[in-house]
Amino acid sequence: MGFKIPDREIVIVFEGDYEAAEVVCRSAVSMATYLEFQNIEADIEIGFRRFGDDVLIRWDLEDEAGELPANGDGMLRLPPDLATAILSGWSDQVSNPQKGSEQASQNGSMSAAQPTLKAV
Repeated sequence: MGFKIPDREIVIVFEGDYEAAEVVCRSAVSMATYLEFQNIEADIEIGFRRFGDDVLIRWDLEDEAGELPANGDGMLRLPPDLATAILSGWSDQVSNPQKGSEQASQNGSMSAAQPTLKAV
């Protein structure tokens, strides 16, 4: 029996304008998926939609119409600065998992600060 790769969650917690927002994403994605999001400029709409459908697990975000779905459609309804911050925060935590605190790294939760998205 082989080693099963853990499917941890990354929790992105923001400061500033989005301080109370919480976004939870998958950390264990394929390298192909990770690289796709690094080259999102090729087709931004498809990239953000795929991120919402393939990586995003849940969030507590709402707009004036109510709760936003935690999927690709919901990602496309976000303000550009928030959508970009979510993708950047996830990418940073996936590529630099040791940036989180020791406790956060052990349980798989990572957090990021808005706007610099540094781990706290």
